Amino acid sequence: MTENKLIEICEKYKSDSVNKTSCCPVCNGLKISLLSPSWKRYYNEKEFFLAEREWFASCDNCGTIFRYPLLSYDDYKKYGEDYYNQVNPGQSVEEHAIWHFESFQKPNYDSLRSFLNKEISPADGKRWLDVGSIGYATSFDEYEFTTIEPDQRIVELGRKLFKQSWAKSLLGIKSRIHCHTIESFEDSKLFDGIVFNNSFYCLPFPIEGLCKAAKLLQKNGHLVITISTYFCDAVAVRTDGLLSRMEDVLQGETLWVFHNAKSLEYLCQRAGFELVSSQEIMAYGKKTMRLFHFRKVASISPDPMLLIDSKSLMQKKITQLFENFSGQSIAYLEKHNTEKTFFIGTLPILHDISRIYSLQKISGYVVFDSDLSNCNIDGIICYKYCA
Repeated sequence: MTENKLIEICEKYKSDSVNKTSCCPVCNGLKISLLSPSWKRYYNEKEFFLAEREWFASCDNCGTIFRYPLLSYDDYKKYGEDYYNQVNPGQSVEEHAIWHFESFQKPNYDSLRSFLNKEISPADGKRWLDVGSIGYATSFDEYEFTTIEPDQRIVELGRKLFKQSWAKSLLGIKSRIHCHTIESFEDSKLFDGIVFNNSFYCLPFPIEGLCKAAKLLQKNGHLVITISTYFCDAVAVRTDGLLSRMEDVLQGETLWVFHNAKSLEYLCQRAGFELVSSQEIMAYGKKTMRLFHFRKVASISPDPMLLIDSKSLMQKKITQLFENFSGQSIAYLEKHNTEKTFFIGTLPILHDISRIYSLQKISGYVVFDSDLSNCNIDGIICYKYCA
């Protein structure tokens, strides 16, 4: 696909919608359904809160779920800072980044490296661009990786960790870790492959990133995208592997678009990529990643059936999700429906429990949000909580 054709695709994308921040990032659909205010700090119950001006939305056309409105960064460095500023209490950004790398990024990249050595040898693809990480891939001896990361602090840290030092620059050895997003990055030499290792879903406008990826790739170049979400049939939770709450499915911090296999294939076709293969590979903890391997092709037309399949797939996945939630809840309540058990909570929670399971055997329910005196509700003795 020619550079002019890629430019034409991106410009058409921008002009097709009234406001690109409000339309579907996969199919440009303007009809969307708001699902819920998005949540922040889902991993810390004490700091959890709902956003005031941001929602989880679903495209009525292809079913893609995304955060609405999509955020356009005038300064791409701010995009990176938003990601790494979510530090743990008592940690600096650098300490958090090292912990994040050792706990999450390193296992992911080791798994990716195994895939590359098995499926895309250095003879078939030596020179790679890694989009959105601390730069660990630049230490792989068998491949020549360049990393781009939009947070300058992380770029400097990565250069220290992986020996991309200023001393080498004095010897004329250029660093291979740079502060950029893929949209802002340029290079005088084309790449054999480009990797988005659990970073592609962080792009608010993925078609722009894909068009730029195609521009940076050699003829028949490789595009590898890994995604660790339920909608891509990956294990999304590192602790026990179970989806026990909606926050396990829709992480409201850094993920902008919740792709599925069908919507991702359609999106990549729009930018001139053909799907080669898809497989599940290991990540960290209990998590896995769905790895999609695409190739740049001279000509391809987006298949509109993929959008129909995408919507059907999302509906099926959501139905299965809520059935799973219900099954887990019933199993838990059955386990604790004994005379030795008291439940403590609010009346709305008691109401929700009663809709799915009858707690006839418990000794009682302690209510702390009501002025009701001790009473009996649906056979459950309710005691007023007194501090």
